[in-house]
Amino acid sequence: MLGLSEIMSTVIHKLRRDEIQTSKGFRILLTVRIVLWPVVTFGMYAIIAVYWKNESLLTAQAFTSITLISLLTRPVLMFIQALPDVLQSIGSFDRIQEYANYYPKKPTSDHSTDAAPHDSRSVISLQSLTGGVQYSSARVSGDHFISLHGQSFSWKPAGPTVLTDIEMRVDSESLTAIVGPIGSGKTSLLESIIGETIPISGTISKGVGSVAYCPQEPWLENTTIRKNILGVSPYDPKWYETVQNACALGPDLEQIKLGDMAAVGSKGCSLSGGQKQRIALARAVYSRCSVIFLDDTFSGMDARTIEHISNSLLGRNGIFRRYRVTVVLATHNHKLMALADKIIALEGGKVVEVGSPAVLLTSNGYINHLGITLNDEAVEEKTQHMTHNDSTDEESRVSEELMEEPDAIAEDARRKTGDPLVYKYYFESSGWFIVGLFVLTLALWVFCLEFPTIWLKWWSEANALHPNEKIGMYMGVFALFGAVGTFMVFAVCWAPYRFFSTTDTGSLINRFSQDMELIDMELPMYMVNYTTSAMMCVAKLIILVIFSKYLAATVPVIATMLFFLQRFYLKTSRQVRLLGIEAKAPLYTSFQETVVGAPTIRAFGWQQRYQARNDVLIDTSQRPEYLQYCIQQWLTFTIDIIVTIIVVILLTIVVKLRSKFDAGSVGVSLTAVVSFNNALSRVIQMWTAMESSIGAVNRVQRFVAETESEGTGEGGAGPKEPSDWPKDGSVEFLNLVASHGPDSDPVLKGVSLSVKPAEHIAICGRSGSGKTSLILCLLQMLDIQSGNINIDSVSIASLSPSHLRSKVNVIPQDPFLLPGSVRFNIDPFGEASDDEIIRALNRVGLWELIKEQGLGKEMDSASWSAGQKQLLCLARAMVRRKKVIIFDEAASSVDSDTERIIQDIIDSEFKNCTVLSIMHRLHYVTKYDRVALLDAGTLIEYDQPLKLLAEQSSFRVLYESHK
Repeated sequence: MLGLSEIMSTVIHKLRRDEIQTSKGFRILLTVRIVLWPVVTFGMYAIIAVYWKNESLLTAQAFTSITLISLLTRPVLMFIQALPDVLQSIGSFDRIQEYANYYPKKPTSDHSTDAAPHDSRSVISLQSLTGGVQYSSARVSGDHFISLHGQSFSWKPAGPTVLTDIEMRVDSESLTAIVGPIGSGKTSLLESIIGETIPISGTISKGVGSVAYCPQEPWLENTTIRKNILGVSPYDPKWYETVQNACALGPDLEQIKLGDMAAVGSKGCSLSGGQKQRIALARAVYSRCSVIFLDDTFSGMDARTIEHISNSLLGRNGIFRRYRVTVVLATHNHKLMALADKIIALEGGKVVEVGSPAVLLTSNGYINHLGITLNDEAVEEKTQHMTHNDSTDEESRVSEELMEEPDAIAEDARRKTGDPLVYKYYFESSGWFIVGLFVLTLALWVFCLEFPTIWLKWWSEANALHPNEKIGMYMGVFALFGAVGTFMVFAVCWAPYRFFSTTDTGSLINRFSQDMELIDMELPMYMVNYTTSAMMCVAKLIILVIFSKYLAATVPVIATMLFFLQRFYLKTSRQVRLLGIEAKAPLYTSFQETVVGAPTIRAFGWQQRYQARNDVLIDTSQRPEYLQYCIQQWLTFTIDIIVTIIVVILLTIVVKLRSKFDAGSVGVSLTAVVSFNNALSRVIQMWTAMESSIGAVNRVQRFVAETESEGTGEGGAGPKEPSDWPKDGSVEFLNLVASHGPDSDPVLKGVSLSVKPAEHIAICGRSGSGKTSLILCLLQMLDIQSGNINIDSVSIASLSPSHLRSKVNVIPQDPFLLPGSVRFNIDPFGEASDDEIIRALNRVGLWELIKEQGLGKEMDSASWSAGQKQLLCLARAMVRRKKVIIFDEAASSVDSDTERIIQDIIDSEFKNCTVLSIMHRLHYVTKYDRVALLDAGTLIEYDQPLKLLAEQSSFRVLYESHK
């Protein structure tokens, strides 16, 4: 949306170059090791023999030694090659230990701390009026479920406090609202109560009860909508339908092709912001927990949806009230504040007001200035029966689910036979000159390795000593891998929007980690070893044929045996290795989702469930590795048998025809056989490993080839519009029909509207009505099936997506911050001066927060609130001035005062810009020139807001429900 694909690909490519540069030292050590070890043995013997013993190297000594050395070389080489892996493993254990010891251990299981004892005598068992399910909760110090006394919290050991001297109590079976301006500590307070921060001083007491938690940014797993709602709970159709209706999900599921069996995509990217929040809320309700923490869960919902859900859950006859659930809600919504039994106001990390809404409205504090209107009316909602089911053993259930939903692997003959064209792709990516230089270097190396055996014969027979010099030059092969990773980075950066809604992030991580590890490190080593071993085998056979002529007759027979052995072995080994690569993708997905959702998982008490799932995924990913090792041992044994046959044949020939062989020839032949054994074993093993590793190149090649690119538009060569386009900023949507993909149902159905230059348009409608889809079409992120969009009379279809987005200013609903400094985040293109950046930060009220650390220091976005991140994105839009600007719920996570500031910036800083603003909060909608009201992908009203409010319009109904 932000047009930063090129910037991000450049950042990743730089990191890639740094990674390759850093690994050079390791590769040089490998080179030195391989060059030096052949030189040392006979060089040391020559020095000792000449200068100490005044002896020479005789035939018996030479070939007995070289045979023993050949036998010794293999285990020594295996030991030397394994040693770095052992040391790396030890280093990994140290890193894991350091990570595990970073934070002090937190209390678990009962959701309480040892800071103060709690009274569990008043544990209440509450049963549904219709029977079936029980809720349990406990009261601490009388009627208080949660009690904090002078408590301070920090995010890091010995770090600055984020909450100071907190005095608060949460009553059992009540609704408590946590309010305050952005950055006041609302999210920190909720996360402190559930144990996500580090307590510094004071005491905290919590009752015994099951806890549900909805974070500010909804956490969803890449599975179906239903499974996200169920969590770890069993499926109860009646209760599930009750929860679905209470969370207003019915209309949304009716519009989705597969209903609640549709996948949500990675991080819920196939859903709107409001839909993600309602699914996360439904999971909390469905869990039947006695305590629920909601962190600004209603921010992405429209007013009518909020009214429906608040009445169904929080109202006088709502589910939470009837089943006596304790609710703690952080919110900026005035209507939700009015429903609360108690309001706790924060400012600067401290509690500044506590009391009921009615009492606080009579004081002269923060709450009184918000303009809350108390309303005692509530809408009764029917509820369904709730039933309780005991959960089964965690690891057993996880195993069953994994067996039910395995990743289907398409039948592909190439998994057995391989694809020779992959090597062509790999070598072309590397450059034919480097490949040719690599082969030439290895041929020279093999000659220098093998010729000394013959030279040794001449040397020993001549009874003279000459220096033995060997060289190994193979560093060039390590230049082979750079381009492959670059192709994959570009493929991802320029993939269309729907690619990310259908591709699992674990699969992408697997390619950028496991596949690139094979291509970067293992494949070059296997290629060096295979090529060298293959050339050595050929050299050994030539030596055998020359010095043991009668053995040449067995070569065709042995070659035929080896051909069928390798063919049989590769069919299995290649597939097992590919299975090993693919088996890690679900593990990476689970790990990533678990890390992101750790606060939610811990709050629900689902750690055992996810630990069990992780154990199963780890076991599954390791099974192919074990099988691969077993297959390799079988191959080694089989080759040893074949080589034993060769040795027996050779010795039989030598004994029977003793007079036809001299001692030197026999020594050369025996040495060649022993070396041939080692080389042959390595040839087949390295070929298999190389074939398996080249499978990673094949996966990358197919990924790059099959990943659709957004393309360059009809213009192909580049944009045809003037360089200062768009100059006026007019936007036209002409009978627009669009969908998320070629096979998806339309999400926009014949939308037509015209926006004049510098007009400010408010786009409204319930969650899932098509507001964000309209914006995505303007940015070429959805499939436009028919119709057109023009900006300043230029069809966007004629422009490349990246060029179009670089000409439009966007503030997304979910703030996107780049890794780097504040300056880089505000001005990633490097076009603005420091004065312009500071002015923008001052305007949005963030400069005092940033001033101490400066613009150039790496920013810690994790310590920023969601509202502060949105303000930073607004500052970025101010610095990056464009004629057309899009606001996608830019004020969803801010308080009313900050919302007023944002609207003032829109009215002043963007006065002469064309503004398209998706809005759920309608406080300032009358400031806009026109309102576009969408419903189910159609435009139902489009006119001036005051005119629509004067009529019996759908917009008037929506507006009045928001008041």
